[in-house]
Amino acid sequence: MAVTKHQFTTQRTARFYQLGEITDNTKEVWFVLHGYGMLAKYFIQKFRTLNNPGRVIIAPEGMQRFYLQGTSGRVGASWMTKDDRLVDIDDNIFLLNNLSDQIWKTVNSDTCSFTLLGFSQGCPTAARYAMQAERLPNRFIAYASDIPTDTLNEECIKKWSMMDVNLVIGDNDPFISEERIAEHHTQLKGAGLSYNWIPYQGDHRIFSDVLTEHFPYEY
Repeated sequence: MAVTKHQFTTQRTARFYQLGEITDNTKEVWFVLHGYGMLAKYFIQKFRTLNNPGRVIIAPEGMQRFYLQGTSGRVGASWMTKDDRLVDIDDNIFLLNNLSDQIWKTVNSDTCSFTLLGFSQGCPTAARYAMQAERLPNRFIAYASDIPTDTLNEECIKKWSMMDVNLVIGDNDPFISEERIAEHHTQLKGAGLSYNWIPYQGDHRIFSDVLTEHFPYEY
């Protein structure tokens, strides 16, 4: 007798962390997506230097949580694995659209800008979400990662062209070689994607001074 695969949709409770309070004076909302094995409550601490009464930081968390070592101890989260990857991508987009829908109901969307940052594994998730977001980000920051090829088709390039796209990569990142960077530049330019190149001195981490230098609050 054959074994057959079946899938169904069920309720799942997701969580996010927020830095700052949404008020009538909120001018910027940032969504920041963590990397593999991180938790949002710790990841959001990297953005404290960006804290401003007019800026709110939202850190969603991937729904796949696991023990980082063995069967106990520290826990991390992931956005997806190679197993049922396409299903995870759709679930992540659904999650982020639901969250953004809640957030945009509480701010003046006509005067409030939207920045979307993805760090490491969070960047492909952020990029795919940006292409299907109910509200297009004003600014996209790919930090310590590349922009996935499935978001570089002609239709997606039209959406990227309406955003301020930034590629932020350290010169000592053990996961991103100079060859990979060069290949990605060629790939992005070949696809016709315009972006700001922001190299920094450092490894595979969020550096607060890089963010404050290049993305200051300007209202």
